[in-house]
Amino acid sequence: MPPTTYGDVITGVSPLENELAGVHPRLYADATRIALLRTRLTQQPWKRMFDRLKRIAEAVVEAKPDPAQISAAANVLPSLAMMWLLTDDRRYLDAASKRIEFIAAAEQWNKPPREKGSFFMGHVLFETSLAYDWLYHGLDPALRDRLRDALAKGASQTIEDIALQRVFFANALGHNHTSNIHTDLVGSVCALYGEVPDAGPWAKVALDRVRLMASSLGPDGVSSEGICYGGYYAHSFTKILTLCQELLGVDLFKSTPWMRRLPLFYAYSQFSRKHWANVPYHMCFGDGVKWDWFGPAHFMRRLASVYGDGVAQWIADETDSDTVQCPDNAPYLNILWHDPAVTPIPPAKALPTARHFEDNGLVLMRSSWNEEDIILGFRCGPHSGHHAMRNFTSDVGGGHMQPDTGSFQIIAGGEWLIPDGGYCIKHTKYRNTILVNGTGQTGDGGEWFENIELRRTGRGPSVTRFEHTAAFDQVVGDMTQAYEAAPGRSLVRAVLFLKPGTVVVADMLRDGKPAAFEWWYHAEQEWRPVGPRSWEAKLKEYGVRLSCLAPQQVRATVAQQPIESIGPHNGRTLSALRLELPDKAESIVSVTVLQVSRNGEATPAAPEAIVSRDRVEVSLPTADGRRKFALTGIETTAPRWAEL
Repeated sequence: MPPTTYGDVITGVSPLENELAGVHPRLYADATRIALLRTRLTQQPWKRMFDRLKRIAEAVVEAKPDPAQISAAANVLPSLAMMWLLTDDRRYLDAASKRIEFIAAAEQWNKPPREKGSFFMGHVLFETSLAYDWLYHGLDPALRDRLRDALAKGASQTIEDIALQRVFFANALGHNHTSNIHTDLVGSVCALYGEVPDAGPWAKVALDRVRLMASSLGPDGVSSEGICYGGYYAHSFTKILTLCQELLGVDLFKSTPWMRRLPLFYAYSQFSRKHWANVPYHMCFGDGVKWDWFGPAHFMRRLASVYGDGVAQWIADETDSDTVQCPDNAPYLNILWHDPAVTPIPPAKALPTARHFEDNGLVLMRSSWNEEDIILGFRCGPHSGHHAMRNFTSDVGGGHMQPDTGSFQIIAGGEWLIPDGGYCIKHTKYRNTILVNGTGQTGDGGEWFENIELRRTGRGPSVTRFEHTAAFDQVVGDMTQAYEAAPGRSLVRAVLFLKPGTVVVADMLRDGKPAAFEWWYHAEQEWRPVGPRSWEAKLKEYGVRLSCLAPQQVRATVAQQPIESIGPHNGRTLSALRLELPDKAESIVSVTVLQVSRNGEATPAAPEAIVSRDRVEVSLPTADGRRKFALTGIETTAPRWAEL
């Protein structure tokens, strides 16, 4: 046995060094695992997963790679390779070999990663590394050597650019592309170890980077980039952590609470199961749309197995069912990561109807877990979360956040009654919150959320109170630090959710000197006036009535608001209701009530409010009468609703 050199050492005790050097396949699957899967291909749910994997592979077996689509050619490689492992059908090996010939000859390998573009970096190196490992014993040796050399070049260049901080993704540790590109790094190192010199140091660099990424993630499972981009991150980071655990011998699943709680973020964000169409629908704060871009079935299966999480298993099963097809970005991992030992548990049997995700200041509340539930989301937290703000001065999260402090959204029976601007230019006026003197929150106005000032000063808004009961929930947010600092400024929003469908929003606003305050509320359908200081908007099944109970004097403007967006997300409008004071004021208490009801039911009775120096009282109609609540402590940053 040749002597071990420093270049061979990763930790000295990792499986890759001690048991798997020279062994292929080894990434996510070995010969034993493949043999077991072969025995399960006629059993559900593996049969359904295998059938889908086969359809994907068959669709490209005879097709020639498009010279303009290198990443597309790479993306199907793992599916072709897995089909070859499971069936020994040489057609899949030949189709993969054609694409490997094409990819290995690409001129991008000769460019540094920062010049290749993020999609080459994040959608070629990892997939071809999997193909190298899984097809190792079937590839023509000369082609395998060419691929090995290309992968080694890509890995070494990626490590250099990240280590020398030449790319943005080196420092934005929670950003979606960062996770994807580090998947390249870890995947290529694990595929090449033992076959290129000095792969051990590469693995150590990769491990250090992954530990740093894990340390940047807050503990609540929420991505400040929202579900869409957060799903991109989770899709990649789950692959990374699995390789670290199985091949590098470092279990970061145990020490990364963000991963453990990620299924909760999805469970509370999702519409009720009845209202999923072709893909699961969800509430989304940050950049994104109403549906998933990545998974979540495959990474939920892995989290279900790692943590014994029945809710994660339920999400995986339901988002990958016969009636709902999630975006299957990794069908080969769905079939590899399903753990039949974990029993799926519906959220209704395991979770309360409300949760405060404390790090990001996100509160998601539901009237129930039933099919016609009403969901209220409220956000009041730092741009990348309290953990990042306390521990990192660099831009951990990237620019997909929004100036949405104090903003809320309402969904009823699968209909988005109170939405916001979604994926768009970062304007506070696109969110259901407040402008002061015509100015939005810090970070407002750009294509990306600009948080330099917030990081420089360590400023971040926060949820100061959250209480959950069977009949009502309440949340209070101190929004002040989301806005530019001003002497005497205090901006506090207190929200009461009286189930099933009444939402009270009380704002206590002070600004040291006379200021102009604006309130913005958005609807999918046009706001129509239905009474003094009262408007409603109706969708197909549900409607919402908004009543401004205080102040008594407001100017109202209703208009279709163009939502300036990016690329394919542009060209949309929302009905915007803007409320303004007729004159500037140093302080004001506003009370707005939103009543959700099914169309065709009796018009909700009018709510009432009394505002005094130290409290707000509201009288809210219910199905069997009225309920009264008082908000006290309105001079503080944590007032409290109590039923009278």
